[in-house]
Amino acid sequence: MSTIQKNVKSTIDFINTQFLIGEYVISTKLPYLDNEIASIVLTESKLAICISTSELIAQANRSKILGSDLDIVLKSAKCNIRWNFKNYKGFNLLFPINSKLTIQIFPTIYSVEVSRTVEPPFFRMIATSKHEHQHTSMSNFWKCDYLQLPELDLTTTSGISELQVNEHKVQVFSFKYEQTFFIIIESRSKIIKSEFLELSNGILLGFAFANAKLYRNHLLLVSLNEHDGVSPVKYDYLEGEKDCYSSYGFFPTVPFQLEFGVEPQAICYLNKIWFQEIILKIIADNNYKRGIELLVADENIEPKSRSLIYSVALETISNIVYRGNDVSMSLLKEKSLRQNIINHLVVTLDKFIDKLSPEAYSTILSKLKNISNPSNKKKLLFPYDLYGITLTEIEKQIISQRNSLLHGRLPKLDYISNYDILQVNLTLYYCVATLFLKVAGYSGPIIYHPTLHQIYSKKETSDYLVKII
Repeated sequence: MSTIQKNVKSTIDFINTQFLIGEYVISTKLPYLDNEIASIVLTESKLAICISTSELIAQANRSKILGSDLDIVLKSAKCNIRWNFKNYKGFNLLFPINSKLTIQIFPTIYSVEVSRTVEPPFFRMIATSKHEHQHTSMSNFWKCDYLQLPELDLTTTSGISELQVNEHKVQVFSFKYEQTFFIIIESRSKIIKSEFLELSNGILLGFAFANAKLYRNHLLLVSLNEHDGVSPVKYDYLEGEKDCYSSYGFFPTVPFQLEFGVEPQAICYLNKIWFQEIILKIIADNNYKRGIELLVADENIEPKSRSLIYSVALETISNIVYRGNDVSMSLLKEKSLRQNIINHLVVTLDKFIDKLSPEAYSTILSKLKNISNPSNKKKLLFPYDLYGITLTEIEKQIISQRNSLLHGRLPKLDYISNYDILQVNLTLYYCVATLFLKVAGYSGPIIYHPTLHQIYSKKETSDYLVKII
């Protein structure tokens, strides 16, 4: 392994310092705001735009301004800030001073231009978190080069790795600095902005699938003239969502071995080829992406809701597998025979169209066209046979009662007297996740969380702690 140096100080300084604080001249189509003075301040560590205008105008137009699709540019010698009035998450009204009323607005999405140029060809995405459970070293999942950050006087084994997705090359690295955890994705080949956003979001979601931690609350996109990290021309603060974190990572890494004494052959270093494949699937298939998002849901979600979420994810991945294998699952495998039977049935149905309501006709027609489809139970179990995954009787029972879980009802299972909904959720979680992994081409060891839960609960284990899929 080699050591790779990266320059990140300018990016971190922009995030952590008070670079934007100061006065700006407003440029907008609104005559009573154009050329007025605005200021940027920090209020309880949150950036706020303060606009002062006459009290009457502010009161009369406040409801029209906030939430409207109206662009505004705040200009100064050091930078220009572009913002739209619809992108805000709250505001305060400060009492008039010298007949001026100040509106203090907390923006969400906005961009900062530090130099004027055409759209640059390189980008850097920075995701940060201060949550103590949010950071997992990337080198836990595959062998990485060492990362050196000379400007920060920091060398870390958290790792840096180069990925290639389609024709695009990116470097991904993570580290901790001053109680903040960073994941940085940096383009190494020229790419347009929309494609880089799609790619970086896919990487963040794929990484979350691997380590059960999703960074998405604080996202900064840096536009660069070169991929050296020291030539920024624009910063875009992106609207984030709540970070998600749980204890349900799949892969038995070295720290896991040290804690539980797992056999060395069960230790997993993810293959980068597999990781790149899952990113491709996230980008190409919105249903697959949505299913992954469901799996990385925050562990603090109420248990019944978690059952519902995993049930939806099971239906999602089963449909994805079914779409690629509908002929082999069909009750009528010969396509021409299947179509002839359906056509004859539709002709018969049309004879009674005058006696049926439109709703009844469309419902029956839909059922006729899908008459050769397998039962939902068979559709849910088929992927496991396809990928050679042997299910236990408990796992089959839980899958068969997906519909009950989907509607928030706890299934009646014979194998347990004091029903533990978390154990059921973790079993369903395993059943669903294995299919997402197999669809992405993964084969190898994964943690079986129902057993891990039994260990933490100091109960007798009923299955292996690590399974091979």
